[in-house]
Amino acid sequence: SRLVKSGWTVQELIAPRNVLLFDQNWDFIYRKRDALHVLSAATGVPAQVLATRDLRQCSVARRMSWAVRRKTTRIEDGAYCLMGPFNILMLMLHGERCRPFFRIHLEILKNSTDDSILAWPMRSVDPFTYRGPLA
Repeated sequence: SRLVKSGWTVQELIAPRNVLLFDQNWDFIYRKRDALHVLSAATGVPAQVLATRDLRQCSVARRMSWAVRRKTTRIEDGAYCLMGPFNILMLMLHGERCRPFFRIHLEILKNSTDDSILAWPMRSVDPFTYRGPLA
């Protein structure tokens, strides 16, 4: 469904203790606590994280992976929806397009000792196309 693919879904499912889920006709489907494994399979967020809301048990790279293939209306919202899972406060400037990805990576590096954010596969060894380890 669109809910599972939305960029904002991850923080909206993790942050609140109680979540009620409804279908497009506003018919109740289930509570978050009763569907942890279904939500985990759909989002990639471990059921334990959904239950405890404790993000410290997941590496930076793992948290970044939750944002992959998510859809947002604006390009920059793809970066802004990562602010919650990384507990980052950052000025949201619409119209920046891809720049917020670089800014959020820098904030993560400043605020974390976990360097797994740098563990990205290198697509090219051509020095003219390689741009460094950040997005």
